[in-house]
Amino acid sequence: MTTIREGNAGDLPFLRQMLMKAYHWNHDGPLPPTNEFLSQPNILERLEDWRPDNGDRAMIAELDGTPIGAAWYRFGTEDNHAYGYINPQTPELGIGVLPANHSKGVGRMLILALIELARRERVEAISLSVDPANYALRLYESVGFTRVSESGTSLTLVLDL
Repeated sequence: MTTIREGNAGDLPFLRQMLMKAYHWNHDGPLPPTNEFLSQPNILERLEDWRPDNGDRAMIAELDGTPIGAAWYRFGTEDNHAYGYINPQTPELGIGVLPANHSKGVGRMLILALIELARRERVEAISLSVDPANYALRLYESVGFTRVSESGTSLTLVLDL
């Protein structure tokens, strides 16, 4: 049975693994070594110093106690943000699910749980960046995210809470 729980600082290694899955959503071949991928400056800052006591939040999906997916958000700044950045008050969402658990509703469960957490914490909006070819775009739009901009191969979506 799949369960969802709030993430904590001990989940950072799994969040890094899910960050790699998120960036390589359409990769059929072997992935680059995790340490090599995560050491890239524009990737490193996505989870660098990720801490719940600093406003960072995550929801972890587990199947029989084993993590299978994660959705998280963190607040960016003008100097440190990802591609879905809107403003310092709008956290950017990231999500990754292990391939064996795709198309089973895990991503939807994670996003809905993270949205509920954000509402409880009075977050006004959440943003994200997605490739228009990414199959997850339909999921994001189905839970209420709307397109606010497009840049190259990236759409920026926002969900007003």
